[in-house]
Amino acid sequence: MPINVRCTCGATYRVKDELEGKLMRCKSCDAKLRIREAGPERSGSTTETARSEVLPEPSLHSPEEERKIERELRRSQESSNTAASNPGKFKASILQYSKAYPKWPMIWFGGLFASIIMCIVTPWFLIVAAFFAVSTWFYCNRLKTQFVAGCVNPGIIVSTQPPLVAVYTDLTKGGSEFPVVKIEAHPIRRMSTGAAEKGQKVTTVAFYESMEDELEHWTNFTPRLTACATSDRRVIQKQLKSIESDDWASLKDALSQVPKPLTAGLYRHYPDDALDRNFELEDDDIDGLIEGVMDGVKNCLMMSNGDRIPSEAKTYIPSDARNVVLAVVTSAQVSADDDQGIALSAFGAYYRFSEIGKGQLTWDEIAGAFLARGVLEITFTDGERLEIPTSHFLSQTKVRLEILMDTIGRGRSDM
Repeated sequence: MPINVRCTCGATYRVKDELEGKLMRCKSCDAKLRIREAGPERSGSTTETARSEVLPEPSLHSPEEERKIERELRRSQESSNTAASNPGKFKASILQYSKAYPKWPMIWFGGLFASIIMCIVTPWFLIVAAFFAVSTWFYCNRLKTQFVAGCVNPGIIVSTQPPLVAVYTDLTKGGSEFPVVKIEAHPIRRMSTGAAEKGQKVTTVAFYESMEDELEHWTNFTPRLTACATSDRRVIQKQLKSIESDDWASLKDALSQVPKPLTAGLYRHYPDDALDRNFELEDDDIDGLIEGVMDGVKNCLMMSNGDRIPSEAKTYIPSDARNVVLAVVTSAQVSADDDQGIALSAFGAYYRFSEIGKGQLTWDEIAGAFLARGVLEITFTDGERLEIPTSHFLSQTKVRLEILMDTIGRGRSDM
């Protein structure tokens, strides 16, 4: 018989009885619920009913530390107006983290120590020492906040030589889903869990970044290994258990789309139906999208406004396509090689950039676009990816190009 699950926030669920004893997460308040069937003695009735209780998780910190963590979590949520779906909620060891990720700790702590020593030579270095003292304090405070309020994400070691870890997350700001996998080097040999193995599951805690407010997704995130910030096995195990099985499966699926051999990078994950779909947008729909999204953008010439195709763009636009081109985005790079840019038509795009050469693409072969880490990545339905350095575009231009191409790739005529 189905089990009725009720959270203290008032949300109720009906789940299969074979899930009894397992944990589930409340979709309303994010609390963890133990699915339990209650007999008459618990329900207060002679009729057998079913319910669940919110079981308090065992504390991993002292009461005072728990209060500090909760205050830091609330402060972070209030200052950023965002909340992690699965916050780290643990006190990180600055010393252990600095041993694993030494670059910035060495810069700030080393600069502070050196400037204090130089104060002996001349008191003018007190200003420098004060700068490094304040900067070091802000760095340590942000680092502690990351492991308290940052989001816990699933990761897997994909290589031990070089030491690469793949981490999965959703970069959405609250709209449609925007799953990605990030592969980068991590100090896996310095994890407190011991020797690292290829295929080993790990967790990371990350903050999210965005330089483009107009986009509906974050453009990057900074995962850091939990096992490099604490030696408390209870914290590490708790985070591993907090990752749902679906998230581990999504990480595996996302990795299957990444080009081989695996290299460092941030890769968007597309569902199977995005890579194998029927393209149904009409030419008029695409015309309207191009004009609606690109009109008024700097470095973009609109043919509908009476602009002409610049002579340098004719080096990469075929002669038989020039009469259907609707917009030409010229490169923002100032160089002797001016014939760089991308031309947009109802059928597709024609481009030439010094880093990738020239070519053309049709809209029906595009799955989507992704603006992140200095490139505009276009993904095709066959899984191939094309990366255009964003140094060719002004800020507004690259944002609009991503919106346009991703909207077309998803087969939508609205934005």
